Amino acid sequence: MGKLERPSNGNDSEDSDSSEDGSIDLSAFEDPAPPDNLPVSTLQADPLEGSNPRIPISLTEDDANEVDSNVLRPSRNPLIRRQKQNEDIARTICSMVAFGRNRRHNGQQLMNGLLFIACGVTERVSRYLNYVGLSCSRRTAHCGLAALGKEAEKKIKRLFSNTDANIFSPAACIDNLDFQQSIHTKSVADSSTMFHGTWGYIHHLPHTFFNHLNHDELTLAALKLALKKSTNLEVQPRHFAPTVISDRYFKLTLKSQLTSVFLRYVASSSQKNPPLADHPPPVRPIKLEKPNLNMLKLMMASDNSSEGIGDVLSGLNKQAGLDPERFSSQLQIIEGDLGTCMNVLSLCELRIPAAYSKTSLANLISIPGAAHTMWNFAQSIFLHHWGDQTNRQDTGAWRVLKALGIPQEKPVTKRDFTLMISNMEKIHEADLLYCMLVVMGIENETLPEELPSMTSASIQDVVEKTFDQFLSGEALEIAINKKQTKLINLLLRIRDFGTVIEVNRATKAGDTGRLIFMWKRWAVMGQGLKKLVHYSRHLPQLILLLEVILPKSLANVIENLMLLCPSGREGHFVATDFYLEVQNFWLKYFYNHSGIGTNIKRLRDVFSINIPVVLNRESGMNVVQQSHKNKIKNVSINSFVRFAKQYNICLDEDKPEDFVPTSISDVYQQGIDAIQEDFTNRKGGLDRLKPAYLFDQEVDHPDNLQIPEETGDPDTTTSKTAAINTSDDSDTSEDSDTSDSSDESDKNDSSDKNDSSKKSESSEESESSDETDKSNSPETANE
Repeated sequence: MGKLERPSNGNDSEDSDSSEDGSIDLSAFEDPAPPDNLPVSTLQADPLEGSNPRIPISLTEDDANEVDSNVLRPSRNPLIRRQKQNEDIARTICSMVAFGRNRRHNGQQLMNGLLFIACGVTERVSRYLNYVGLSCSRRTAHCGLAALGKEAEKKIKRLFSNTDANIFSPAACIDNLDFQQSIHTKSVADSSTMFHGTWGYIHHLPHTFFNHLNHDELTLAALKLALKKSTNLEVQPRHFAPTVISDRYFKLTLKSQLTSVFLRYVASSSQKNPPLADHPPPVRPIKLEKPNLNMLKLMMASDNSSEGIGDVLSGLNKQAGLDPERFSSQLQIIEGDLGTCMNVLSLCELRIPAAYSKTSLANLISIPGAAHTMWNFAQSIFLHHWGDQTNRQDTGAWRVLKALGIPQEKPVTKRDFTLMISNMEKIHEADLLYCMLVVMGIENETLPEELPSMTSASIQDVVEKTFDQFLSGEALEIAINKKQTKLINLLLRIRDFGTVIEVNRATKAGDTGRLIFMWKRWAVMGQGLKKLVHYSRHLPQLILLLEVILPKSLANVIENLMLLCPSGREGHFVATDFYLEVQNFWLKYFYNHSGIGTNIKRLRDVFSINIPVVLNRESGMNVVQQSHKNKIKNVSINSFVRFAKQYNICLDEDKPEDFVPTSISDVYQQGIDAIQEDFTNRKGGLDRLKPAYLFDQEVDHPDNLQIPEETGDPDTTTSKTAAINTSDDSDTSEDSDTSDSSDESDKNDSSDKNDSSKKSESSEESESSDETDKSNSPETANE
């Protein structure tokens, strides 16, 4: 505020600047008259000579990022923050005065207008702030966002045409987005309209990532050759069977979960040595760095059908600024939910054989999102262990939730994925806790609020004994031999829930190696979970692609595209499709509820492509990501311990069981039996778990290929389906028989995505499932 202080002239009179008649001198606010002779300094050299005339100052990207960081990140020094606040107040006052005299001096007001939009300020408040000179009008702010959107469109085209795109094209993650533009006063011309759109972003890996990869394995020709060779691949049970390494890793995973629960609820360690492993060892972690993401423009085309997918791909090609020949000549990865991937495959089959390479879509490879895979498998496992809710003596998962004081709502609909995973983690930790209390012999005691201290050796001893008594394979075998149904259900629930918790934590840790270890267990369990009709086939296909079929460099790229870390902090990775669900929340619920109704054109042209701008740059100094800790309260823990003791869930007391619950089947063992049965007796063996190979003229070169006659534009040339699918016909009938039982799972991924796929053999399978409601409520995805 030193610049605003009045200079000291020895006169302390407050009205020294006033005239005798009481008027105030406002000459300081008038435009000063320029002097007759202005001193002009002579420059030795022109600093702008040879530079871009559009950029007055030559700045590198690193310089811009450094300036950006200085603007967005507040200082930790309180003196510096106070000085910065004083400068901001002075600058705001001067800008308000300048804006009051001339509305064209609106730099500060335009920035504030964008900030207020990002913060969700309503139209009424924004109008008042514009009246007092703090903000520009809402219309001007929207014009500013529209200008930024045009620059973002140009940036997307540059990303698809730069040198890095020649090595590997940016991956696209897409998802459907539905809006309703409601009209209160309806007429013939005006009525409520439902818009079915598709939105997403492109994910570009850094240039340094490709330095250690073989660029010849990242081409479209390498992909086609690998898929061609896969036709001779014989899928065997060993591709999904556990190995010595994976068994050892799963054992360490369960022990780390035991250690984590012990340190959180039972006692703390009084020693640092030996260190306690409360996290499993890393396998293949992703390098920690902020991702390079660019939001796409909202497309008014739905991905719920093969025809809609074609419109979405046309819109993506248009936003990339590539001609059809260029787009079809480079490998393009599409990420999304399983329904989107199935429709991409269906559209590819409908366009084969193609007379032109630009219409074949052979350059596309669709990858199911890691988050949707986890949500569908977690829901199926949760329902499998839910129990009999009509019997109060039942000890299933619903009864544990009730003992913990959590509303026991059966997760038959996919409305709240985060809450479902959180409840499963609490059930799992409560089960592990009581097992350790039984081993320690203190299950009758009340756990205190303040944790006592124990030596590291004592804690390790408890963990080892608990694992041997409850979590080992021998413990389950003994319980089966003794026909202890209640204990068998508990041990199976601990083992199955442990895989869900590990997948969730491996995702947060950004370790694709740990993720694939659990996916292989799920690939076997999916054969035993009857409701997972599509994921039980597509997850093994993804594993075969990453582990067996694709070249190592291409598989490495796909693994690094499955997860990303938006904040750049350790332990805060998320799946790519989960991050898109978060952005869907901001667009569909936050920026859409501004008090002036839904405007599809504004959401498409202004907000959709500017979401990172309004979130990261204009919503304050820094966007703080919260770390949610899923911890059970001490009162809930003691309530569960009393329930577990009363109903003797661990059968630690030698007394006859007064109630025998319904036996829960071992889905992992059932999956092993199903794989062995298919491999031995089924025609084609396990070929249904192998990715489908589509006919490609460039690779196969058939002699009797008949090119369809052109009916006009070659882009619209259609042909009959000639897909070479390695799966046999019996797989389609099997999925049709089980489709009625699959309406509670996978329904999030293929809702109404089969209406235009009836011409294809694989689309008949998608049609038979008739899965419903693809919507993933993103309210709960915003962590």
